[in-house]
Amino acid sequence: MNARQLAVYGGLMLLLGGVTVNAQDPAWKIVKPSNTGIPGEEVRVVRWAPDGSLWVAARWPFWQEGGIGVYDLSTQVWTVWSNWETPIPSEYINDIEFDEAGVAWIATNQGLVKFDGQDWTVYDPTNTPMLLYKVSDVAVASDGHVWVNNSDSSAGGDAVYDFDGDATWIRYRVPDELPWEAPWQDLSSVLVDHLGHVWVANQVLTGLAEYDGFDWTLHGASVRRFDNLVEDLDGNIWMRAGLGGGNSFFKFDRTSFTEFPISTTPLGIAVDDDGAVYTGDWFGNVRRTVDGGATWTFYLTGLNQVYNIVPDPASTDIWIGTIGALGHFLADGSWVRDYNTYNTGLPWYWVDNMYTDRDGGFWVATGEAGASRFDGQRWRNWGQHNAGSEPWPFLAEQAFGLYHDDQGYHWIGSNGVGRWDAEADTLEIWDWQSTPIFGVTLFVGFAQDVNGELFAISKYGSVYRFYAEGLTWVQEPVSPYAPLGIPGVDTDSQGNVWIAGWFALHRWDGETWTTIGEDWPLFDLGGVNALAIAPDDSIWLGTEEGLLHWDGTDLTLYDTDNSPLPASGVQSIAFRADGLMALSAIEFGPVTPFPNGVAVIAGDISDPANWTVYHYEDSPLPHYQLGKVAFDPQGHLWISALSEGAAVLLIGAAGSLGDLNCDGTVDFFDI
Repeated sequence: MNARQLAVYGGLMLLLGGVTVNAQDPAWKIVKPSNTGIPGEEVRVVRWAPDGSLWVAARWPFWQEGGIGVYDLSTQVWTVWSNWETPIPSEYINDIEFDEAGVAWIATNQGLVKFDGQDWTVYDPTNTPMLLYKVSDVAVASDGHVWVNNSDSSAGGDAVYDFDGDATWIRYRVPDELPWEAPWQDLSSVLVDHLGHVWVANQVLTGLAEYDGFDWTLHGASVRRFDNLVEDLDGNIWMRAGLGGGNSFFKFDRTSFTEFPISTTPLGIAVDDDGAVYTGDWFGNVRRTVDGGATWTFYLTGLNQVYNIVPDPASTDIWIGTIGALGHFLADGSWVRDYNTYNTGLPWYWVDNMYTDRDGGFWVATGEAGASRFDGQRWRNWGQHNAGSEPWPFLAEQAFGLYHDDQGYHWIGSNGVGRWDAEADTLEIWDWQSTPIFGVTLFVGFAQDVNGELFAISKYGSVYRFYAEGLTWVQEPVSPYAPLGIPGVDTDSQGNVWIAGWFALHRWDGETWTTIGEDWPLFDLGGVNALAIAPDDSIWLGTEEGLLHWDGTDLTLYDTDNSPLPASGVQSIAFRADGLMALSAIEFGPVTPFPNGVAVIAGDISDPANWTVYHYEDSPLPHYQLGKVAFDPQGHLWISALSEGAAVLLIGAAGSLGDLNCDGTVDFFDI
């Protein structure tokens, strides 16, 4: 995160119902897939920490984001440290090891990171003798010394270092100490065994180097180049053939090497607490031997590339990290669950819709990644890519419509309509196959009328009523004009359902449909982008030329000439229960960043003093393109930043106006 994003902004004065609340430096959070669960599609490292938590390092290649997700199995909560909001200097995390005190040592492409649970320290060429930034892997000895592989094939390689964890660094390099010929300094792996001996392999030259604390010895110079060194319970060193070295795993019993050929590229190796050795390969096969390699069985097949195999120290379960997921398996190979970016946090960067349900959950629709519910600590996600952890019978990934009805059912709009029964944990759907009148379309909104009847609205303006007794749908005789999508659906306090088309509003009063606004200047204003109903039941419309207010009698337009509106095109409007108003606005143009901003309005909208505006250029907003805004259950304002996740302005209300904690404290979530 840059300096602009890290800044904290203040000075918001809320004037609500005659109560003045001073907001001292309201804080922001940016919510993305890279800081809410497994922090990337590419799972690179999986390790168990001494406290029993599971550490998963991953990255998002396109966004240059990544980090470490720490999973507490007892609470099922992820704590995430991303490279853009912590001192972790790179999204490339190559290794994680722990010392006896539980301190984490993290190898990255931009240095060695130490994390003691509170403080971060980054070691790189600016503050150590290391000549290169890349740390390929680390190994921690029982005496607390950290052995660092400071080697980078693109930069010519360098050396391994013995770091005492405090101030002393001892360098071992080719050919001065390490027993290979110059200039082949590119080292592939480092291991410290139970005797305190250090083992190092070379990326280019053959053999395995051993350091007994006094001398270096080269073993297997005529055998192969090696990588990924692991010690088993009998003191044997296991490794895979190095880059270009063929398809084999090897065991070194400290006297001779035994080769175990396979048919594809070898990858991960692990040893469990019973001494069984597991090997994984490029084609997703995991083999296991319980007799030192004399016999092998296929533990699993059909996975993605197997980079990490991590036996659970508290059970006989096995966890396997692949490109795309972390799999949890029982000792017999039975699948328990896959964890990936789509089911552990915010599942995608594009946030299309947000909604607060009646039980205090906050829902997010993320375009091509389904629907998610956040309870303040845990994300629960529905979508095709969630590895089967939640039901998702829709044919498409896309979701948009979200609603919680007065009977307790949760409704999801996708290429059909889904009804999730939280108590029974079932999701039933109606789509074009079961309900032909729907056709193949996306459902973007739901509403209930004064009689409790539910309406579902498709993206292009078809309206359907649900008859609960027969579980059937009937199309309504109204069709709002919306060739590129319905701007909004809402219900007022009297139970009237309002649907916004581009150039008119359609109201259902429980008996009849009425069209309103056909004589309003909506065409001249560029059409309706957004609809919201205030607590006083007045109607607010976002248009391409400003914010339009209808109090039931008069129309008032607020634009960039007569108000602090940050841009002409109002994209979304939201109201908090106490009357606080928020909106997002952008004005597309040939030069970026084009005019943009989020406005928070407290009190009389006609008074500019009641407006606080945040722009991309001068606030933590991560993008100048802005979408939906919504208040979460605690009154914090969520803002869709399109391809950059969601920005959250922490101005939540705990219950009453006097309890507004605009000082930036976090009571709904802490990320």
